[in-house]
Amino acid sequence: MTIGFDLDGVISLLPFGFKQIYQKAKGEEVFWRLQSSKWLQKFYNFFFRKPNEEIWRLMKLYKENGHRVIAISAASETSCEETVKWLKHHRFCLDLLHLRTSLLESVVAFKRRILKKENCDLYLEDKEKIVKELNLLINPCKILLYRPGRISELFKILTR
Repeated sequence: MTIGFDLDGVISLLPFGFKQIYQKAKGEEVFWRLQSSKWLQKFYNFFFRKPNEEIWRLMKLYKENGHRVIAISAASETSCEETVKWLKHHRFCLDLLHLRTSLLESVVAFKRRILKKENCDLYLEDKEKIVKELNLLINPCKILLYRPGRISELFKILTR
């Protein structure tokens, strides 16, 4: 089984208010363009990006049981080095990290392409709009809306 996780909002939790800023940005592109600077990415990782312990435990459990775990983020590939450092620092168990190579590709198109390419069985995403759009486009991958505190519910779904 291959399980995919969104990065910002799922693997990492954003502080209250900050999420609202980047969700209102046109297509989130302003947020991702700001992260293309190595210095701004370091600043973001140090002050804003916080690990989601709930997801960390879920990933660890699935890796220990032989499942494949991947992360998919709409962030630009230019932030790869800093993102990998952050993931390693917080000991996230991943087989693969996918970041967008082109900001010209829409978030939904990018995630759809990667989910198909990786033959993903399940994907956790924190944005309802993206969940709805991906569920219309992808079969048989199941796309679920992630909300903190629902780990037992997710565990039941994932163990079926």
